[in-house]
Amino acid sequence: MRNNIIGKIITMEESIFSAVEDYIENISAYTGEIVLAINPKTKEVNVDESKNLKNDDAYNINTLVRNNENGEMEPDIDEVKDITSKYFFVK
Repeated sequence: MRNNIIGKIITMEESIFSAVEDYIENISAYTGEIVLAINPKTKEVNVDESKNLKNDDAYNINTLVRNNENGEMEPDIDEVKDITSKYFFVK
C-alpha cells in the first residue's frame, strides 16, 4: 500500500511540474489571474484563470515558478513538493 501512495505522490508531482512547464512555455497566451487548479477528489491538475474555477483548490501560479542560475524561468520543485504534500500523508 505504501508503494501505491508513493506512486500517486510521484504522479501528482509530475502533473504539477508539467503544468507549470506548459505555463512557462506559453506564458504570453495567459491573461487574467492565473492559478494552478487541483481537484481535491480526483487530484486532476490544470492551469486556468481563477474566475473559471468551481470546486478546485487554487494556488498562485507565480509561487511555482523560479528563476534558475541563468535567469530563466523554471518550475520550483520545492513548491511542487510542498503542494503535493497537502494531498497525501505517508508515515
